[in-house]
Amino acid sequence: MQLVRHPVRTATSVAETAASLARFVRPVSTTMSPVMTERRLQWSFGILDVPFADLKAAGRAADGSLNDAFLAGVTGGLRRYHELHESVVPALRVTMPINTRKPDDPVGGNRITIVRFEVPVAVTDPHARMRMIGRTCAAMREEPALPYSEAVAGVLNLLPTSVTGGMLKHVDFLASNVPGFPTSVYIGGARIESFYAFGPTLGASTNVTLMSYDGTCNVGVTTDQGAVPDPDAFVRCLAEGFEEVLDAAGP
Repeated sequence: MQLVRHPVRTATSVAETAASLARFVRPVSTTMSPVMTERRLQWSFGILDVPFADLKAAGRAADGSLNDAFLAGVTGGLRRYHELHESVVPALRVTMPINTRKPDDPVGGNRITIVRFEVPVAVTDPHARMRMIGRTCAAMREEPALPYSEAVAGVLNLLPTSVTGGMLKHVDFLASNVPGFPTSVYIGGARIESFYAFGPTLGASTNVTLMSYDGTCNVGVTTDQGAVPDPDAFVRCLAEGFEEVLDAAGP
């Protein structure tokens, strides 16, 4: 009926959805990073802590969210890591969960999908970087293909692992911002001091996962040893990237 009443609008919608689906499944054959290119499938693990309220305030200072500040901290660290290896990269490709929940959605159930997109890295102004990241994430939430993301994932699962593995291998990094416990949690009467999550790299160079816990963002860092042979230096660069973002919030 919609096609009969509004043929032009329907055709345009179909074309936009098809183009969006093409962007979702577009194969990538090279990493955007000229430094983090090798994969060994052996991993190193690191941690760092960021004050939750300060990181959220940094996002608000750029008219954005805690997630924008989180990604800006990670990309700031990636810029420093590339500079450490005498390289400059304008942007990198990330895969991360995006919250697609709308105000009228039911309370229960997940409203999350996994998307792949490019984020700015060479932008040194943390305010500008957070705003650019915020606009990019907002645009991803409006992609016409989002409602079909589970179906797309089902089709990709039917492909040979050599195909899907090649796509994942050329993602530069993974990032996740996971809401945790807002207050202290106890086990057997003992208070849990920190709560780190170490996400799998899934063929990417690194996975940086933020788990909020009792006023602190506990950040777990998983790095592929082939892509990042100096994991301690990598974590230090990430810490400096977050400091850069926190300083942007002001006193």
